[in-house]
Amino acid sequence: MIENNTYELTAFELDYQGQGICKLNDLLVFVPKLLKDEKAIVRIKKVKKNYCEGEIVSIIEPSIDRFSTLTYPNATLYHLNPKEELKWQERITKETIKKISDLDVKVNQTLAGSKETNYRNKVTLHVRFFNDRLNLGVFENKSHKLNQIDEDILALPVINEKIKQLNKLFSTVTLTDRSLEHIVLRTNGIEVLTIFVTSKKQWKEKEFFLENYESASIYQNIKEDSAKNLGNRNIFLKGKRTLDVKFEHLKFKLYPQAFFQINFEASILMYDYIKSNVDNNDVVIDAYAGVSSIGQYVSDVASKVISIESNHDAVISAKESIEVNHIKNLEILEQTVEDALKTDGLKADVIVFDPPKAGLNQTIIDALIKNPVNKIIYASCDLKSLSRDLMYLKEVYEVESVQPVKMFYRTVENETVVVLKLK
Repeated sequence: MIENNTYELTAFELDYQGQGICKLNDLLVFVPKLLKDEKAIVRIKKVKKNYCEGEIVSIIEPSIDRFSTLTYPNATLYHLNPKEELKWQERITKETIKKISDLDVKVNQTLAGSKETNYRNKVTLHVRFFNDRLNLGVFENKSHKLNQIDEDILALPVINEKIKQLNKLFSTVTLTDRSLEHIVLRTNGIEVLTIFVTSKKQWKEKEFFLENYESASIYQNIKEDSAKNLGNRNIFLKGKRTLDVKFEHLKFKLYPQAFFQINFEASILMYDYIKSNVDNNDVVIDAYAGVSSIGQYVSDVASKVISIESNHDAVISAKESIEVNHIKNLEILEQTVEDALKTDGLKADVIVFDPPKAGLNQTIIDALIKNPVNKIIYASCDLKSLSRDLMYLKEVYEVESVQPVKMFYRTVENETVVVLKLK
């Protein structure tokens, strides 16, 4: 088997990254954008010890589940029928939990909103210098190769208006200051908060953008770590200081780096599911709270909510929102979850976790085993870290339900809510 050779292959399944899995002699071949039961001419790109990576040259027999021949750099499952996408998420959820935690769980049908595209309320655009000027776009999957875009098919329409406006500025004026690395656009559906991310404070083209680019809020973010998209320092430049978001019966004031769910419609479905697992008079800890959106959402059924968050922007947003929403039974702790769980007297009936992709660390796992609670509601955007944590928690807790949520339609990203109860 030689790299760059082509073969006629048929995919027998999709893996957790949405790639078609084929067999060539005794090796598995993983082929992006090839669907189950599709036959294609495949070029071998890389030969590894136990598998190969391939790419489609041409499709001979398309699957009945093929939705489109169009491809988009950040919509990695756009070619798959949306109904099959939901089934794929359910299967991958069950298989991943079984493989890593050795738990054979029943998985509910995926909760999904009505919007398969144009749902994202936040996008990060990357800026790169080539052809003697700055260019704007998104990275190809698993690479830093820039794809220039006129619109993001997953983003809300008002964000795409801003992308067009920025592209016009980039194409009509020679911009050369390489300190501009990313542009983050956040919206409430009507207004946009824009963050220009630079590698240093001195950004010579700042005045040009302030004069020629329109946005409800404009910030500059100073990025210290090249491995991250954002730094810790934000400088307010123009417009409103916050993005005001209406979320069902609640209102939130979002500062630049205050976390909020990426899909408003799917978030409501997920929050309703979380709320249905909180009993009247429960004391609830809302860990990794962000702006306390989950905490505030369940506060009308809980007797008390304690939201824990370490990001200062998010804490300020949460406190202002709690006041605006007239919530009296919610307390904010500005500290890490690890430190908060060590606090004497911090007791709860339910803990809701919505951690970053890395999941829970060992300190938190140990605390949950040593000082168990009646119920854990664990919302995760990463199946692998979730499954790893379930492997440890199953010592003391049993899985009551597993609920996939289609937070990121047309992509391979998965949101899952697992409810665990004390054995």
